[in-house]
Amino acid sequence: MKQVIKAVIFTFAVLAAVSSAMAEEHSIKVNIPFKFIAGSTPLPAGRYTISSQDNLTVEIQNSRQHGTMVHSIPIYDSESETGKIVFTMRGNRYFLTKILCQDVDLNVELPISKDEKKGSHEEKKLHGNDEVGIWLDK
Repeated sequence: MKQVIKAVIFTFAVLAAVSSAMAEEHSIKVNIPFKFIAGSTPLPAGRYTISSQDNLTVEIQNSRQHGTMVHSIPIYDSESETGKIVFTMRGNRYFLTKILCQDVDLNVELPISKDEKKGSHEEKKLHGNDEVGIWLDK
């Protein structure tokens, strides 16, 4: 009987360890020196924590409770740059488009938002389409 109880306890311990490992949160901190748009949410400049548990949804939060959750698409490129977030600049607006950080297994791309699509053609003709990268804090 003691053997069965030990086996059951061991099984639950292993399952708990596997569950917590699978729910591991991937998180980075970055200082963004300009206001930007993530998904359809405008956010002020500041220090942000960007995290994801599944690489399908990304949470962007700063210490002043500004934040949003956006859908993301995992990037499975082993040669992607590490420690960088990428914005697309359209006119005077910055749209968060990629988060590249292999160190915490957070390599995602954000879909183009309605706001970004809406003015993109006209702004691209007038101002071009520039990418701006910010390196992550070490």
